[in-house]
Amino acid sequence: MARKKKKKHEDEHVDESWLVPYADILTLLLALFIVLYASSSIDAAKFQMLSKSFNEVFTGGTGVLDYSSVTPPENNSDGIDEVKKEKEEKEKEKNKKERKRKSS
Repeated sequence: MARKKKKKHEDEHVDESWLVPYADILTLLLALFIVLYASSSIDAAKFQMLSKSFNEVFTGGTGVLDYSSVTPPENNSDGIDEVKKEKEEKEKEKNKKERKRKSS
């Protein structure tokens, strides 16, 4: 009885380098559609609460651009008073510029 010869498996694989970016794109598209679906049925009251909380978070406290120098002022532990004074001065300057523009 003759033995069957085993087929040799070639080590060469089909080039599947496109598979990873394709899977990434599909994942991103799925995430996009999930977000779109979730935002399509918004309750107005919940949206108002959400936007109010975001506004409080992003307008409260001190930001990176609040300081005129790289380091915060050392007068207070937080330098909040200095920052408030700087903001008030900037607002006064803006108001003066707007008054000048209106009077011109």
